[in-house]
Amino acid sequence: MLRILVVEDNPDLRETLSLLLEADGRHVEAVPSAEDALRAYTAQAFNVVFTDVKLPGMSGLDLAAQLRATEPPPWLVISSGAAVPELSEEDARRTRFLGKPFAMETLDALLAEFEGPR
Repeated sequence: MLRILVVEDNPDLRETLSLLLEADGRHVEAVPSAEDALRAYTAQAFNVVFTDVKLPGMSGLDLAAQLRATEPPPWLVISSGAAVPELSEEDARRTRFLGKPFAMETLDALLAEFEGPR
């Protein structure tokens, strides 16, 4: 089962993204902050973490850096309507960027990559 954590401070976007990600074989949890995400991830690891860049308190980029240090690290999807920094080759292996707004086809392609061949 693919476990997905959504980190988005906008309640409407958080709910919408959670609904879009839910499907057979996927479990989705959603939280409003990076700090809440770290608590949720510590309680039970996730395969994929979708995070907004601009969050109250810790940023989504800082959250991603902390999650990259876990073993094994999750897939990270960093979502932003603005430009995001370039990543090192190592960090880029398990990190994807999702520009806002995004097409459903783009989201489906990411999920297919994370779920692997069936």
